[in-house]
Amino acid sequence: MVFSQYLLSVPYSMVWFLLRLFSPKRPVVFYCAELIDYYTFAPVQKQLSSVSIVSNNPEVIRFLAARGIPCRRLPVFPKAVIMCRHATHKFPFSGIIKIGMRHGPYHFKRMTKAANYNQFDLFMFTSGKDLEMAVEIGVTVGKAIGFPRLDPALGGSISTAEIANLRKFLNLNPALPTLLFTATWSKSGMSAVDKWYDKLGSFIDQYNVLVTLHPWTETKYRDPICATQGVVYVTDADLTPYIMLSDLCIGDVSSLLAECSALGKPIVSFKTPRAARSLDEIEELMDMISVRIGGIDELSGTIDEVLLDPHKYFPQRDEANRIMFDDLDGKAGLRAAKEIIRLIPELKP
Repeated sequence: MVFSQYLLSVPYSMVWFLLRLFSPKRPVVFYCAELIDYYTFAPVQKQLSSVSIVSNNPEVIRFLAARGIPCRRLPVFPKAVIMCRHATHKFPFSGIIKIGMRHGPYHFKRMTKAANYNQFDLFMFTSGKDLEMAVEIGVTVGKAIGFPRLDPALGGSISTAEIANLRKFLNLNPALPTLLFTATWSKSGMSAVDKWYDKLGSFIDQYNVLVTLHPWTETKYRDPICATQGVVYVTDADLTPYIMLSDLCIGDVSSLLAECSALGKPIVSFKTPRAARSLDEIEELMDMISVRIGGIDELSGTIDEVLLDPHKYFPQRDEANRIMFDDLDGKAGLRAAKEIIRLIPELKP
């Protein structure tokens, strides 16, 4: 529990009870901390009868308003809250049902302590293995449901025509393969962005080059990337369509590579030094889903080899995908909704 939760719990609880006197039917809300959370929850929300969105993030509020989607600012006093973050302190009353889910696939870094999961009434993990690892550290409220954010791609609701239109909008050369570079947070100790951020210009004659970065990435890396002529720097929160139009993905231990694997994309990953939150099992998964390289000098030749025969390099991909996601059937949102309805039956459509 963070300090503000202790400080605010009494007045917050008093207001919650007072509002219930005048309006006994309290709402169920989704707390949207970042835009990526919206895309993670959207496949779940459409399986539920009524869940409103709340946020204090101006970017989220502007984005939703532009699309005619109502979004209330905090504080709110709901019956239940669903979120993709460990942010229960923003709803500091034990009488509120709290449901959590991952905003990224699996656990590509060491899990936070069990208490941060157990303050939820339900926390949904992306696979049985993900849940198993959580149980080992003491988590008692978990269920495995898959990864809803991939449902639109796996279920076919993102059409080939949409991908073609995106390719045209980005002005990509249809005669060239498309590379998607990604990197985890530059200060995590596990990022490889320093190996390639100033080398992208050497790839633009042979490839379409897309780049997405962790939102906290330092400007000393971001600015040179954005200034490189011919590079498309992706700012959209929903990266699934960009993965779908890419021919090969390049990264480090960014969890986005798990999504690339789930969508069947060839992957090249840079080996990075061990850090405080590194996990041996993630290194093993990276060996299963990607071709590992040490430095930028190996990248060009590796890209050529992998694109020549991509299926040759990933014989363990299906096994890795089962570890990270269980079933890639496009129905993770439905499974998540069923778990939520068990706790909140009135959300059944």
